[in-house]
Amino acid sequence: MFITLILVLIFGCELGNYTFTEKSIFEFDENLKIEKILFIDEKLNVVEFHKNQFSEIDITNHSFNLELCQNQITPILVYLEGEIYPQGTIYPYSPKITKTDGFSAKILFRFLNETQSSNKNLLKDYIAHFNWEKFSEKVATYENPWELNQELILKNLAEKTFSAKSFQLLK
Repeated sequence: MFITLILVLIFGCELGNYTFTEKSIFEFDENLKIEKILFIDEKLNVVEFHKNQFSEIDITNHSFNLELCQNQITPILVYLEGEIYPQGTIYPYSPKITKTDGFSAKILFRFLNETQSSNKNLLKDYIAHFNWEKFSEKVATYENPWELNQELILKNLAEKTFSAKSFQLLK
């Protein structure tokens, strides 16, 4: 078991022909008019579900299911009809889809999707050691986190110089 754990940590979710996934339930408070759901899978590919695919993820009035790589940091974005900014969460930290965590999930989504890396395992390792819970707590202190400078946050994440000073409002 210990060797399997080490190999999963080194190689990610896949180990030979075995994939360690779990069906996770994500919940939201109100009956949302969801347009699409996006997340990044264990191979760092964008996965997108539109209305016509919602039966695949068992979407109800207050929840949906996703099959995710067990315990791998994953941004989940939920786009609503008529809304500019997504709601979201970062798995495995929370199963709750919220407006506040939508910003944090979007930053992580952009970081994974936009970072050019020849070694995806190093990228996954880096984000696994970043304190996303603390990041989300800081984001929650802003009335409108979407007014924060996302480019500066992403730049500092990429350069591994991220600090509280990275949270700056757009000018």
